[in-house]
Amino acid sequence: MKSSLLVFILSFDLSAHAQEVLWQRMETSNAADVAGGFIYDPIAKKSAPNERSLALPNAGEAQTMKVDLKKGGSFTLEAFVKPTAAVKGDFIKKQRASDKASEFGLRLFHFQAHQQFYLRGYLTPEGGKSVEPSVGYYGSSAQWRGEKDTAWRHVALVYDADQKTLTSYVDYYLSSTELIPSAVTFDDAPLVIGGGEFTGLVDEVRLTQRALRPAHFLRAVSSVLADVSFESTQQIVPQDAGCMDVKEHFGAVGDGLTDDTAAFNRAFEELCSKVPLAYQTLIVPPGVYLISDVIQGGRFIDVKGAGPEQTTLRLKDGVFTDATKPLPILRMSSTRGPSGSETGVNGSSISIYLEGMTLDTGKGNPGARGIEFHANNIGRLENVLIRSGDGSGVCGLDLTHHDCGPALVKNVEVIGFDYGVHSRFQEYSMTFEHLRLRGQKKAGIFNQGNILAIRGLTSENSVTAIISEGANSMITLLDSTLTGGAKGESALRCDGALYALRVKTSGYDQALAKRVLVSSKPQEWRDEAVTGPDLAEYIGDQIVNGFGAAKGALKLLAHAASSH
Repeated sequence: MKSSLLVFILSFDLSAHAQEVLWQRMETSNAADVAGGFIYDPIAKKSAPNERSLALPNAGEAQTMKVDLKKGGSFTLEAFVKPTAAVKGDFIKKQRASDKASEFGLRLFHFQAHQQFYLRGYLTPEGGKSVEPSVGYYGSSAQWRGEKDTAWRHVALVYDADQKTLTSYVDYYLSSTELIPSAVTFDDAPLVIGGGEFTGLVDEVRLTQRALRPAHFLRAVSSVLADVSFESTQQIVPQDAGCMDVKEHFGAVGDGLTDDTAAFNRAFEELCSKVPLAYQTLIVPPGVYLISDVIQGGRFIDVKGAGPEQTTLRLKDGVFTDATKPLPILRMSSTRGPSGSETGVNGSSISIYLEGMTLDTGKGNPGARGIEFHANNIGRLENVLIRSGDGSGVCGLDLTHHDCGPALVKNVEVIGFDYGVHSRFQEYSMTFEHLRLRGQKKAGIFNQGNILAIRGLTSENSVTAIISEGANSMITLLDSTLTGGAKGESALRCDGALYALRVKTSGYDQALAKRVLVSSKPQEWRDEAVTGPDLAEYIGDQIVNGFGAAKGALKLLAHAASSH
């Protein structure tokens, strides 16, 4: 029979900066299935190896330990747990000798009406009824979904004696709080692990005589951490606004050295597409978040960084090397696969918002895309910098999922890549305002069939600013400046419909190379060219006007500007 080790921590605060920690080793017949290879303690800011967990029910009797809790004082009880059978019961419990004292614990709760199981904590005050905050919702990580559900969870119970509140937490971000009006006192009865009907694994139990926040809970990590804080440093929204923090609630580090891919994927897995709860907001505080693989987002999510160059997602060098199979740092789409993998219409990638960050594809990543942004019906990408660390990469802003738009791209800059923006498919149109493109190798914007409305484009490129390919492509371009063109290049190359107003170009041989479809059966094209350098107004297709109306736009912005 193999023996295993459960690390059991008792933490008592002697002052704001000192703790007394007791370790106890327990022998049991368990295997080496653990919550993580290392356990990081944010209070001590140290990591410890983690090799064994405790199997319940264990071969011997319940594991017990006497604890000397202060009368009426605050406490936090936490543990990692993995249920393995649909059996309700406590896996940790602070017992009481009589009902003149209080008891509390962590358990797997059976919701009989729907035959569902949920993790939560409870407290029974002196002479009162048990209080059991209901944590999480159907489909959240608070629900154990049967024997195929093999994920470890972190569960915590926090009693705040000053506020007289009891809060249950599951996985740092799910919580529920109840008032405790009755007295909370404790007697000499021990703390017990196991001894009941609960079946599963328990790892790293800690009892702390303080009301901790999630930032101070134990973390299961895959590598050694030291001197890392999960305290939220964000000032993007009020701290009590109810938003989720990728550091405090999902364990991202943001030091530019630690791989934060799993933390972001965990956040999106938990927060996206939670209909009918609709929108969740994920805050990404200032920092550099190292990414080594695709981060998969979804719909009904608002992601807020602190701003470009303050919040940065940076791809690890040399991980996306195959330009024939490009991958993004971030895929914001309800399509799980890459662009083009969904050949049918996907018009349900609804309500995706991302703002205030830099997406940096690092160096040695010729197969990188900055972001696949697939929002339709409504969505927004705003105040974002997308850059390649060495200029390589397939494209910065990928809009080639089926189907992008309607959505808004505003105050976005793309530096490097073959294409700054790449869009496809006829559905459903995209709107751009104040888009800046620099240093592209093939084109600033490559449009293959979508309908783009663009105001305030700044292109600083030797290559063509916009290539709009196919007779069904449509471009409206207003108040834009296209500079840096090389000899032999056109600022704009368009097959489909084009309307341009107040567009300035420089350096190019011509402002516009336009192909006009004369006949579709068989296809017959006519080439038009406008030398420029500027396009005061260009109307590329027949306009239907009212009686006596002048051909062209009303030019309201021009009139407004001249009247002041």
